[in-house]
Amino acid sequence: MYSELFMDSKIDALYTLGVPPIRNHFWQYSLRNLYRLWQPEELHQQLLGLGKDLLYWLLRYLKARHVKDQFDNRFTLVP
Repeated sequence: MYSELFMDSKIDALYTLGVPPIRNHFWQYSLRNLYRLWQPEELHQQLLGLGKDLLYWLLRYLKARHVKDQFDNRFTLVP
């Protein structure tokens, strides 16, 4: 639809109507949906939530065993 507007015969018609032809780079992609362009994927969201829960559980476990300081010291030594 939009690509038809930029045929040479129709560009003059756009200028006579006072509409300059603007080429949008997204029009060339067949699978474009600008409303879903910036939505994060579901798998990424699940892994992010799982990682936060595991880290929270690990810190609680280390504090309960009184080895969190030892873990922190060893973790800071990792290059």
